[in-house]
Amino acid sequence: MANILTLLIFTLVSLSSACHKHDHQTLLSIMNSFPPNSFPATWNSSSDCCNWDYIQCNATTGRVDVLQITDNAGIAGPIPPSISRLSALQFLILRDLPNVVGSIPHQLLRLRNLQFLIISNTSVSGAIPSFLSKFSSNLLAINLNGNKLSGPIPASLGDLASLSLLYLSDNQLSGSIPDTLFRKTKVSHIQLDLSDNKLTGDIPKTFDDRKFITVNLANNQLTGDASVLFGKSKLVSDIILASNKLTFDLSKVEFPVKSLDRVDISHNEIYGRIPSQIADVAGLQYLDVSYNRLCGKIPKKLAQFNSSFFAHNKCLCGAPLPSCKQEM
Repeated sequence: MANILTLLIFTLVSLSSACHKHDHQTLLSIMNSFPPNSFPATWNSSSDCCNWDYIQCNATTGRVDVLQITDNAGIAGPIPPSISRLSALQFLILRDLPNVVGSIPHQLLRLRNLQFLIISNTSVSGAIPSFLSKFSSNLLAINLNGNKLSGPIPASLGDLASLSLLYLSDNQLSGSIPDTLFRKTKVSHIQLDLSDNKLTGDIPKTFDDRKFITVNLANNQLTGDASVLFGKSKLVSDIILASNKLTFDLSKVEFPVKSLDRVDISHNEIYGRIPSQIADVAGLQYLDVSYNRLCGKIPKKLAQFNSSFFAHNKCLCGAPLPSCKQEM
């Protein structure tokens, strides 16, 4: 994701030598909200803010398009509401800031041009605010990975028409996955990561018609049937469901044949056989079905994988495991 962001940033914006006066004053206010000397020396009242670290400006208008503050343990305290005064901001990236605390300020809703909201690997806590659903149709991505957020995932996030990426992993989120997620999205390449939380309940049946390219729900407490994420004609590349309590018959699953690269359904309660149809998946690079209740002969195509990927099942046999005692 970092490489994609870098490409987008440098495509959309470039450095300018004419920092907008209003943005210059706002950035100084943001800096003064944090402890002294926690920002680079480039941040000072006498220099052009478009040349500061963490900043990129539009070359024509001099407005700040990108605020990307990363990897700075000296920055401590809550997210300043004054960020909302950077009205031309398209990318807000606050990442690897372990001493940034508090909740996500509702004032951010004023950022009507925002396309990417990334607040990751901080100590931000509280609930995921429902106001995020009120962002304009410009918002493409929300990444809140690696914080201390708790409570449910707001069902209203499904109202964001352009949202193609929702990353909420490694928090303390609870409750069920809303069946409304991505219900209004108009994009054809959805990325979803809800891994490493405390989510419960079933995977929504509405996900059957979502156009996922990656979905990661690992390390939760999800139950029931995950077959809605599979399908012969789907274009998903990664399906990661490890370490849940999922129970369904794998024999009835059809694997995507055009795009599938990685599948991890280990550490669940999945039963049945590994379908022979998996031989039609040309690009499969990783398959882990260990620690389930699967039985039967492993399709020959899968002999290339490590035996540990099939271990601790009810009665799987055949390469790379020991041969079957009789034809199954």
